Amino acid sequence: MASPAADTRASSTKITGEQVLFLNRQIASMARLNMPLSKGLTILAREVTDANFSRMINQIRNDLDEGKTLHDALARYPASFSRVYLEILKAGESTGNLAVILDELAAYSETMLRVRDKIVDSLTYPLVMTGVTFGFLLLFIFAAVPTLREIFDPTLQAAGPVGSPVVPDVPWVARLIYSLSDILHHPVFAPLILVVVVALGWGLLRFLRSQREAYDQVMFRLPIFGPLFHKATLLKVCRTLRDLLSNGVSMVQSLRLAGNIIGQNVVRDKLTQITEGVEQGESFGKYLGGDKPNVFPDTIVWKLQIAEEKGIVEQALGEVSDDLERQINSVATRISKLMGPFIMLFLCVVVGFVAASFYLPMFEALSKGSM
Repeated sequence: MASPAADTRASSTKITGEQVLFLNRQIASMARLNMPLSKGLTILAREVTDANFSRMINQIRNDLDEGKTLHDALARYPASFSRVYLEILKAGESTGNLAVILDELAAYSETMLRVRDKIVDSLTYPLVMTGVTFGFLLLFIFAAVPTLREIFDPTLQAAGPVGSPVVPDVPWVARLIYSLSDILHHPVFAPLILVVVVALGWGLLRFLRSQREAYDQVMFRLPIFGPLFHKATLLKVCRTLRDLLSNGVSMVQSLRLAGNIIGQNVVRDKLTQITEGVEQGESFGKYLGGDKPNVFPDTIVWKLQIAEEKGIVEQALGEVSDDLERQINSVATRISKLMGPFIMLFLCVVVGFVAASFYLPMFEALSKGSM
């Protein structure tokens, strides 16, 4: 019997999505081959190199040896196995189709990982390039500007501290770059600005965590990435509902579980409305539409309403999920292609801006015959 301390450690233990998928596939393979799970998990725990993952596998094996179900053994790790995952597993164990259910869970996990990776890939390039650009700009202003300033415009050496009058014939671009360099080298202003930036960032993070619903709404309304986040949320809902309903979980419970895994946003509000209607005896499709703007697109609403009339909701949810995944792949690809030229234009503007801050003074000095 596990101690309370062990249960506490287990509840906080977390493995990656890839590790969950790996464990899922291995247990499914053991079940299909009618292999003893205890022996298979013992070998698997020796095979994996991650110590945390290995301890989890050993503990799952111990729980199975004590007579617990696989659902109960995995339920000790809520940080790694979601309620949706556990509900589907519980339904599968009750019917004796463990291998089939585990394969379905693996397919579900793979879909969610693919969508996550696609979104991360579409965000990574612009974020990395923007960060590199600003990092280069700060390094250039801090390290190179003082030296180049001495070469191109010696007269500014007597300009004094930040805020003092600058030589009037120096172009504004150069004055701005020089002032930024002075600030970064100032013994008081530089640390003060760093403290202010860190404090503002920390305050913004705390605010977003306290206003999760507002944060999710902002993500949905972003000009380029908003539709991508919206489609990804709809995919998660439709795929989750399909897998839960096809394994015997009730419509009300499925809607609640789906709502609990998508954060606070308009989609969750819509699912809450649908759940309340179903509890009162209304049809599932009645409350899908009617929003301005639509939470669920008209094509999805129409398909699910017709599917409910024909009794094929699970099949329709699967079709909608596949279609949404294709749309996400298409949108993410377009974003990656479109962001490239914009990022290059941004880089050119930054480089041109910095170059102008030095060449303008040099050209001005040449025109006056000082060089």
